[in-house]
Amino acid sequence: MWSNLTTSDYHTSLAAAQRGVETGFREALHAGVGHLSEAPALPASGTVADAGAGPTAAPIPGVATYLVVPFEQPGIENPNFPDMTASLVKVMAGRNLTFKIAERIDQLTTIATAATLCSTYGASAIVVPAVFFNATGSLFGPTHVSTALSLDVISCQGEVLLHGLGTADATVRDAKQGIEDLIDHASGPALDQILSAPKP
Repeated sequence: MWSNLTTSDYHTSLAAAQRGVETGFREALHAGVGHLSEAPALPASGTVADAGAGPTAAPIPGVATYLVVPFEQPGIENPNFPDMTASLVKVMAGRNLTFKIAERIDQLTTIATAATLCSTYGASAIVVPAVFFNATGSLFGPTHVSTALSLDVISCQGEVLLHGLGTADATVRDAKQGIEDLIDHASGPALDQILSAPKP
C-alpha cells in the first residue's frame, strides 16, 4: 500500500484509461491470428510485493529487439497513457531487454502490419499490452485499485508467441502516480512469465 500519495479524482482517470484499452486487441487476435490458447498459456500471478528485480531468464530465441506498442491509441487522448508506457518500458529495461517504442497504432493494425513494423523499427518481435482496472472506494477518499496487465509477444509474421499476465493491488489517492505505480508493479510478473516460459 502506498500511503504517501496525495490528491484527486482517481475514478475519473481510471474510467478514461479503461475506455482506451478495452477488448479490441483480444478481438483482433481472434480475427487475425486465431485463439490465444494456441500460444503457451501462463498463469496469472504477481502483486505489489512481487515487483522486485526479475529472474535471470533466457531470451526468446531470435528476438534481439522488442517493439513496444504504446498504451496511447490513435484518436484516444488520455494523459495517463504516456506514463503507463514509460512504466512498462522502465521495467523492460530493468530486465536488460532491448526495445523501441512504436508510434501510436491500434492493435488490429499491429497484427496486420507486423512484418512492416518489424522492418521499419528493426525489431524481431512486438509487445502489445492491455490493462484492466477495478477500483472501489470513495471518490474523495482512498481508493483500492486492482490491476491486471496482459502482455502479448507477437512475431513479425503476426503470430502470438507468448503471453503473460501480471497483477497489482494498492490503496491510493493520486490518480497519476497511482496508475504509474500499478503498471510498474504489474509489468514485472508479466514479463517474468514470458521470459521464463518454454520458448516456442
